[in-house]
Amino acid sequence: TLARLLAKMEKKNYIFREQNDLDKRINQVYLTETGRTIFKKTRPIVKDLKETMEKGISKTEKENLITTLKKIQINFNQTLDTY
Repeated sequence: TLARLLAKMEKKNYIFREQNDLDKRINQVYLTETGRTIFKKTRPIVKDLKETMEKGISKTEKENLITTLKKIQINFNQTLDTY
C-alpha cells in the first residue's frame, strides 16, 4: 500500500526517490518543490480538519481510543498469525 502511494506521489512529481549507496535495498524519499508547495497549501486544511474531528473529545478520551485501537490491532495480528 505504501509502495503504491509513493508511486502515485512520484508520478505527480511530489516526491523523488534515491537509492542508498551503501544499502541498495534502502530508498531515500524526498519532497520535490511541487511537493513542498502542496504540503504548505494542505497543512492548514489538515490541521483545521483534525481540530474539527477532535472537537469536544478530551485528551483522556483520545488516549483511551488509541489504547483500544492498539489492542484491536494486536488481536487482529495474533489472529492472522494463527492462519
